[in-house]
Amino acid sequence: MAQLTLSEKSALAEDPTFRSRVFQGLFSKANFYNAETGTPTDLANQKQRTYAASFLKGGANSIDIFATVRHWLSNYNTDPPSLDGNNQPDDDAILNGNSLDIVYDLLAGVLPGDDLLPIE
Repeated sequence: MAQLTLSEKSALAEDPTFRSRVFQGLFSKANFYNAETGTPTDLANQKQRTYAASFLKGGANSIDIFATVRHWLSNYNTDPPSLDGNNQPDDDAILNGNSLDIVYDLLAGVLPGDDLLPIE
């Protein structure tokens, strides 16, 4: 099997269960950054932590989950895709693939090169 087709990605984007799973993945990512202690290591990490605190205190309600899931899917280009029994990307693909990192960093305002800059 090759990468997911545009039709398959479109069907996933319209599936409320899949949207919920990606949203839960974002919560897991935010919990990870919120639990970090000490001084942020760089500007990217500072933005990720700041966004985590906001996300977990209600900021999650401000995201467009439809656009967020489509952005996740546009970055999920695994060949072959890692699918579960429902023909959806499995939990490992959602939580540990780079698609969630890309989406989370976009929401957090992380820019390319922020990982090389000091905290503000």
